[in-house]
Amino acid sequence: MIITLTINPAVDRNIEADRLVFEDRAYILAQSDSPGGRGIIASRVLHSFGAKTLAIVVSGGKNGALLEKLLARAGYPILRAKCLHRAKDRNLILPAGCASGFCWRVHAGAYLRIP
Repeated sequence: MIITLTINPAVDRNIEADRLVFEDRAYILAQSDSPGGRGIIASRVLHSFGAKTLAIVVSGGKNGALLEKLLARAGYPILRAKCLHRAKDRNLILPAGCASGFCWRVHAGAYLRIP
């Protein structure tokens, strides 16, 4: 079994827009939340290849509860260590139909995903 540790997890808010443009508007087509953090993502990938994994996640607050709910659907074991600090939010803005490409994470409004 491979054990991963995520000390600084996040709730990734995935936003799909009709287009990515500057100085003009874009319309939101879809929005979803997913669990994020290096250990969580590593466990997700390992599990997808059939490896046995345990993800240890340190989180708390309102986002910690949402993160736990999202992780309940992961399909692999999760051990949550509660703390006083709130799990962070990250926003990922994707152009319509984009499934892969370069990704800038939005920390205080600066990240885009570009095909």
